[in-house]
Amino acid sequence: MDRFLGKILDDRYQMEEIIGSGGMAIVYKAWDEIAERYVAVKILKDEFAKDFKFRKRFQNESKAIAMLSNKNIVEVTDVSFSGEYNYIVMEYIKGRTLKEIIDEKAPMSVTEALSYGGQILGALKHAHDKGIVHRDVKPQNIMVLDDGTVKVTDFGIASFVNYDTATITDKAIGTVHYISPEQAKGLPVDCRSDIYSLGIIFYEMLTGKLPFDGDSAVSVALKQVRENPVRPSEIRKSIPLGLEQIILHAMEKDPEKRYSCAKEMRKDLMAFMADNNVVFPYDVPSSSKYDLSTSPTLVIPSVKDAVAKETEKNKKKKKGIFAIKNVLLKNRLIASVSGVGLSFILVLLGLWGMYGVVNAFNSRLVDIPTLVGRSIDEVMEDSEITDNFVIEQATPQYDAAVEEGYIISQDPETGTYESGRTITVVVSLGVKMVTVPDVTSKTQEIALLELKQSDLKTEVVTEFSSDVEPGHVIRTSPEFGASVASGSTVRVYVSVESNETKMVKVPDVEGDTQASASRELENAGLVVIIMETSSDDVEAGKVISQSIEGLSEVESGTEITLYVSTGPSEE
Repeated sequence: MDRFLGKILDDRYQMEEIIGSGGMAIVYKAWDEIAERYVAVKILKDEFAKDFKFRKRFQNESKAIAMLSNKNIVEVTDVSFSGEYNYIVMEYIKGRTLKEIIDEKAPMSVTEALSYGGQILGALKHAHDKGIVHRDVKPQNIMVLDDGTVKVTDFGIASFVNYDTATITDKAIGTVHYISPEQAKGLPVDCRSDIYSLGIIFYEMLTGKLPFDGDSAVSVALKQVRENPVRPSEIRKSIPLGLEQIILHAMEKDPEKRYSCAKEMRKDLMAFMADNNVVFPYDVPSSSKYDLSTSPTLVIPSVKDAVAKETEKNKKKKKGIFAIKNVLLKNRLIASVSGVGLSFILVLLGLWGMYGVVNAFNSRLVDIPTLVGRSIDEVMEDSEITDNFVIEQATPQYDAAVEEGYIISQDPETGTYESGRTITVVVSLGVKMVTVPDVTSKTQEIALLELKQSDLKTEVVTEFSSDVEPGHVIRTSPEFGASVASGSTVRVYVSVESNETKMVKVPDVEGDTQASASRELENAGLVVIIMETSSDDVEAGKVISQSIEGLSEVESGTEITLYVSTGPSEE
């Protein structure tokens, strides 16, 4: 059993279960006795906690991370370095990783990819503005809540990874797909490295494929350094040119050619969302090997050898065939000149005859514009669209990821058609809000049915109640009358019978805080009564004594009185 489970850190965080584990830390779900809510506690593993330099860097970085305050970044509520353990406390969130969603849904619609990518970019901009580089941006570190909200996690921990001395192994395969070339080479990184990683996430969301893959982490890292990706539009033709330019500009091998910061990339992304036909002055690289002549080699031993051998091999090959090419070119020159002249005349004659037909036909052809992500009002006011196409609105739909009044999908998506073609669009109604119905005192079956009919998910929690008949609802959370997003989960507290014959052991809670003691006794099935009294010996807020001695066995539902200190008497 893990040594932290069941432990209370700093008389506040009750560790309940492990919810995640990474290379340097373990994350626990814990109950915050003071705030009375669940939190996530990330504790450094022993091998890192014992290193003074690492602890110091972790401490300094954590203080900076705690300053981050953005809706798309997991909130850090507490950090601790004074005691035996080094840990960070964050908000506890329930959702799925973006990687899980990509594996299930990719290739995604342009709208959905923009929603997720735009929120990630907003989080990175906030961090970059404060001088914090994530350094491990990947979909595994991005949580997506049920309502589509993105939460970027693992700020700070990843920034301690020393790529200057690290060796990439197959254990790094999940990360190496998203690292920048400079990270693979062991060079210094900055916010442009995060931009590169985000470019890969966009690529994967829209195409359903990773730009670089291989049998090992080393082979993937090598491709990150020396190969350009296949253009996204070659995998999925409907991807707009402007969006493709944004992605590939973010994925430039040379950081100097990349977006200089998240703010700059966000500006282009906003321009594209406003006009899906916009194009940018960026050269789109061909899908070929990257020029390594001015590129430092990787620090990974096996990759370094591979690069060196390949480079030497190419030099010898070029030197050997250079003389042969010169001879062949001289011999072909005379024949080529006469042949090209005759061919040119024949082509001109053919084109002259076809010109009239082709020109007449092409004058009626128009490219379908990308309307997804644009406001329907803006589209209907655009004469270039309405003069050439008939815009027909299908039944609007609720969509948590798309703002009300904006287009979710279109049919056809892309292509070249005759002028006058009908484009059918689906417009978003935004997030569907529903009211939690009043199911108090109703049977569990009826309550769950009514909540389901209100487009709400449910989670049943059983609880003893002396006032509510067993099998009936005590309360809900959120409470009835609350307005929540459709599909939200409502916790339903259902009354259960008190088992008179069930015997329970009374926990010994003397000296514990009132919150901790009450929680432990209630979990044991006892009814807690609090009596406050002054004490010169016991700290305020802690239990002086309990009416039933600890470790005694009593019937479930028995009342137990806790005498809680209010501190020394004022007299």
